[in-house]
Amino acid sequence: MYAIVRDVPTTFDKCVTTVDNTVSPIDISLAKKQYKEYVNALREHVDHIVEIPADPLHPDCCFIEDTAVVIEDTAVVNCLGAESRRKEISAVEKALRKNCQIPVIKDVVRMDEIDPQATLDGGDVLYTGEHLFVGLSHRTNQRGADVLKKVFSEKCPVYTIHSLLAHNLLHFKCIVTMLNDKTLLVYDHKAGLDVVSEIEGYTKDWYNIIKIPEQIPSNIVSLSHGKVVIYQQGFSESENVLMKELKEKRNEQDETSSISSSSLISMSSLNSSISSLHSSTAASFILIHNKNGCSVGGDGSGSTAVDALTSLASASAKNSIVADFDMPSIYLQERKESTEPVLTENIAETIRPYIPRRYRVASSWKLLYSLDQHGVSLFSLYSSTKDYEGPCIMIIKDADKQIYGAYLSSTLKCQNNMYYGTGECFLWKLTSEKDYKKEEHALPKIKVFPWTGKNDYMILCNTDFIAIGGGDGKFGLWLNSDLEKGYSTNCPTFDNECLALKQQFQCMEMEVWGLTI
Repeated sequence: MYAIVRDVPTTFDKCVTTVDNTVSPIDISLAKKQYKEYVNALREHVDHIVEIPADPLHPDCCFIEDTAVVIEDTAVVNCLGAESRRKEISAVEKALRKNCQIPVIKDVVRMDEIDPQATLDGGDVLYTGEHLFVGLSHRTNQRGADVLKKVFSEKCPVYTIHSLLAHNLLHFKCIVTMLNDKTLLVYDHKAGLDVVSEIEGYTKDWYNIIKIPEQIPSNIVSLSHGKVVIYQQGFSESENVLMKELKEKRNEQDETSSISSSSLISMSSLNSSISSLHSSTAASFILIHNKNGCSVGGDGSGSTAVDALTSLASASAKNSIVADFDMPSIYLQERKESTEPVLTENIAETIRPYIPRRYRVASSWKLLYSLDQHGVSLFSLYSSTKDYEGPCIMIIKDADKQIYGAYLSSTLKCQNNMYYGTGECFLWKLTSEKDYKKEEHALPKIKVFPWTGKNDYMILCNTDFIAIGGGDGKFGLWLNSDLEKGYSTNCPTFDNECLALKQQFQCMEMEVWGLTI
């Protein structure tokens, strides 16, 4: 599977919108940061990511979904409905034609060469794997739909949806998206119900319909045939409907079902009073399957510059929530019963949703090092972890009884003053002072500080100290050679808060845990 993404331009605040940006200005630096986080999230579920640089001459270029429609081995490069956006297609067309990047694509067709009067935005196109639906809108005309019918009719039935024009909506997928190849999510409003009526007129009872009470969360992104679902957080009524539906499907179907082991990745919008994630970027992409490709992604409608992103308002590891069904409980290994652990099952389960998905399934976390079991020195730490190559959880408890640490993409090892590690690393801290050792206690609250993309100063280990995150002469988390004294401060790598109550702290307990899959 391939996904094409495009960075956020420095001119993103000039994008085409009906919103008054003076009332709710776009934070471009935050948008660019969230774009990187979004791409990192995609990498967990998509085999190959093709990144196209942003073009400041085209403020909307990050809404890349609109530029092309891909089915199987054929791509149509669209003529966008907004004239100011039409030159965005050049870089996308180049990427599609570059076979070494996306070898599954054999044929690339330009819409304007078939019909110069045709216009179409990818946000008006929904491909389910069985049918291709094209919604007519203020951006997509009948001639654009006719071009897709001409190109793709031998691959699948192509149906035109007319009722969208009667409603004040930007794109078809503002109100209808696909959960899996047999299930559609639809906004439970006259606009959505009119569209469903047309779809059912074409396909009879082919699709199960889930009615979502609010518009924005009716736009989801589904990957891996519904095993991974990205949806909009902050709309509790709609979230409850979606969660209930997925759980019912899980109970109805056996382990081979396409939905029996689903992950939900929730996003939040700027105006949400429920979540603190402030999203201001366009997270849009073109998804290309090796066999059955489709164009999905961010949409571009709404009431603020952030809502212009609809349901794909960029994934942030800092505040996103990933709920995995049928996930085995974590079992902590190698800790001597005579010593009191810092990491408990409750704390491990609290950290788990934020680690990369391929390691989230690990049910065995093995103690690699603890200060009280293995010795109080960096030499003891490096000796204890030298035979382990995978990611690890570093956890500290200080003299103020604060608990914090880091997820590291590679274990701690002396690297002769060279930084190492990937953008999957993050810092974290627990935000409650309650006793987390009680198994019956509710899961503690956590703050997570993901990679910002500003530098690559992830992990620095030498004989004198350990440092996680850096830049501008600062470290996100630092410990001296005897693992007794440390400090924490804001650093560019993670843009973190001070993890301790004060910058300098005394380390009382420390552990490093490896994840065994």
